[in-house]
Amino acid sequence: MNIQNSGNNVQLASERNLSAKKAKLKQPLKPVDMCVEVQSRLHLTLPRIPLSDNARTVCLQVSPNLRFAHSFDFRFVANNNQVRHLLSAQTHDEQQDVVILSHPDDLSQGNLLSRLSISGTGHHSLKPGKLFENNEPLTLVIDIRMLTSDELPKLNDLLDPDNPCLFDQVTQKKRALGEHVSLLVLASHEQLAMVGKSDEAPGADFWRRINRPGNTWQFDADNGNHQTMDIGDVPPILAELSPGSAMDDGNTVIIHCHLHSNWRQLFFGGPGVDKQGRIRHLPGKFEQLETGQRVILKGADWNNLAFEQTIRQLLAQRRYESNGAVCTLPEDIQFYRMPVGDDELLSLLQIMANSGDARLASNEPQNPLIINHGNIMEWLGPISIGQEGFAVPNTSLLDQMKAGDVVTVTSPLSEARWFLLLGALQNIQQTTGVKPKLQVAHSQRQPQSLGLTEKAGQPELASSIGGKDNNGDHAPVNTVTYQHSAQANHWINGHQEIPLVIQINNQTGFSQLFDNIFVTSEQKAYFGRCQSGLQAALTTGKPVVFRGLESNPKLQQLLEPLVSGQPLLVNGILQAYPKACITVLWPELAQSPSPVWSAMIAAAELCPPVDIWNITAEHHGMSRTELPEQALRQLCEAFKTVPATLCHPLPEITEGLLNNLILAARRAQQVDHAPQLQPCHWRKAIDSVFSHGTRQNRSVRDFMKVACRQLLPDTAQTAWVDPDRLNAVINSAQPLDRSFVRLNVWQLARAFGPTVFEQLNLSYEYPFQACMSNECMDCLCALIVAQTPRMQRSSVAFQLQVDPRQAEQYQQLAIRPQHQIRRLEDALASGWQLRPHSAQTSI
Repeated sequence: MNIQNSGNNVQLASERNLSAKKAKLKQPLKPVDMCVEVQSRLHLTLPRIPLSDNARTVCLQVSPNLRFAHSFDFRFVANNNQVRHLLSAQTHDEQQDVVILSHPDDLSQGNLLSRLSISGTGHHSLKPGKLFENNEPLTLVIDIRMLTSDELPKLNDLLDPDNPCLFDQVTQKKRALGEHVSLLVLASHEQLAMVGKSDEAPGADFWRRINRPGNTWQFDADNGNHQTMDIGDVPPILAELSPGSAMDDGNTVIIHCHLHSNWRQLFFGGPGVDKQGRIRHLPGKFEQLETGQRVILKGADWNNLAFEQTIRQLLAQRRYESNGAVCTLPEDIQFYRMPVGDDELLSLLQIMANSGDARLASNEPQNPLIINHGNIMEWLGPISIGQEGFAVPNTSLLDQMKAGDVVTVTSPLSEARWFLLLGALQNIQQTTGVKPKLQVAHSQRQPQSLGLTEKAGQPELASSIGGKDNNGDHAPVNTVTYQHSAQANHWINGHQEIPLVIQINNQTGFSQLFDNIFVTSEQKAYFGRCQSGLQAALTTGKPVVFRGLESNPKLQQLLEPLVSGQPLLVNGILQAYPKACITVLWPELAQSPSPVWSAMIAAAELCPPVDIWNITAEHHGMSRTELPEQALRQLCEAFKTVPATLCHPLPEITEGLLNNLILAARRAQQVDHAPQLQPCHWRKAIDSVFSHGTRQNRSVRDFMKVACRQLLPDTAQTAWVDPDRLNAVINSAQPLDRSFVRLNVWQLARAFGPTVFEQLNLSYEYPFQACMSNECMDCLCALIVAQTPRMQRSSVAFQLQVDPRQAEQYQQLAIRPQHQIRRLEDALASGWQLRPHSAQTSI
């Protein structure tokens, strides 16, 4: 390469930089085996760039867009223990921050993107986070092992090889990471093996971003060559105390981690509302520690790598960040861990019980506050979106308990979520004096430590939740069951007032139905609402019909309050619909995992029966006798003789299928310019609309074709043969004998008209009657011999054990080449016309 200087004022610093870059480029690169493996799995090829013979010039001016080359590494890990080894090795330096994230949403935690500071007067200020400005080097460990292919693209800016950046809330634009940041990406070998085999595997774009020279690739605990070593468990970072061995006194502080959903706010504090309703910084537990105290972390989730790394970092540095400032732990603070006792959950439940029965409230609820697996985190969440669109503290649980509502659990909850629920109820009782009322409507599959018996989840209790609203005079939700979709359609069409029909599938989300909020102002944290048509109908009392709710169990749980006329919790705010008039159409055979919906379905009305044949005929201006009803029913009976493993089942005969069948038959009638529908038109319609699914199996398709011809024969019947189809079947025989004929009866029968084989049974596996099996085989073999060329007829008769004289009676069959007829029909339908002299020719 020739370097031409365009001027004499090139700075010496630039020359030195260029020389250094040239020397670096001349150094041989280290071979990276894993890089080749990734490239080979993804089938990546680098484009060949043609080089010109002309001399090139290199601009030595330093571009202002050049970024600092951030330290980057990528490794495959097998389990959490290997991740712990890496984190422990990185955290040995007290002057280094090490943070792990396992989801893109974790970037908003731990002061990574911004530092919020709230003064004593309530004024807040926002400063850049650790990823942009920090006093110590920071290693960001990105664990992608549990991320889906939809979540990984959210990290694209962070993993940009040229300019890793993120959105800075202070400057309101993308900002490059600070030079102090190093990135370490962790993945599993299974994710690489799934490339090209599963949609959940990381895509090629991700592997291109991390496929860089210098990657470690394989886990190495001691920086040695133990590429496939199987390491044991990492020793716990805190000494463990047995449950009940320490009390919360002046020298010992027990932090009940299992009773709080947000451990960061529990430890380090955060924004909240004080007793006077003012926004303030609420101190965390660590800010209240004193010198020489013992701190016991009780019930913490040590499987959470982010939690464990935060404690590891705290022990190494003895400092943390809170309210936008660096805080130092008091001297002689000792940390311990303590598991939860076996009987603690039951004890906590007994404290919360409303009566002497420690498991269930004895009285039926007047106003149930329904909590289940789907909405519990919404009730316990700290933030809600107020009516004005601003984020406000979530006080819905407290407000409903003050109103006397009974907390009613209607689904199985994990032990961790039971602790969160009972901890929140206990906190409300201690801070406000409101005694919680609690009952369980679903005791199956609850934690054994609760001590609930199977009889606790009574159907009567679940059924008492629904049926009437608070005033007892209006049923907000009714259920109607149906056997066929036509019943549901006609039930909807039978209303004088057209209802709002909500079609639900397994992907329908709660936010699509209620308050689809959007960000109006990110600077002021202001949200806008888009009221849905469903909300408008519920408010005005317009009839609403839900269809497909059986396919979405999560949405069933979120809509359970509607059953009892209770307000719905939407984005942390309760929305009441006293005029709601909802009908749920539910398939008769479908079941619901929700006891509330199960009780409603058990008391549901039945859709009145409908006759789809009469309805469809009237809709198309036909009489029922014109429809091929009997033929379709017999065709379904014939298909029942086909083994289920050979092809897909026939579609259900519904109103929609009959409509499509009639339309297809009329299209065939128009093509033929026929004055009325004929059997051949119905056969074409059945082949294209009803029995098309049998095409996956040739033998079954031939069977259905033969059955359809027998059930819907032409008015003027003649005995005919399709020689092209017959020769195609015979030529595939290896060899042609009676065994071949017996195995291919339906393929051979399709080559002849229905009058030739009137003695065939419409049974796939038994086409011949037992008493006439030999006679039918002789007849079929004689037909084959009769259609064989004269020169080959004797040899074929010998192979099929047929007397040639017996075959003479079948030599006068009419010739009907179906393939040629079909091509002729297609030509005529597309506008072609017959020649005058050929118009008199009949086929």
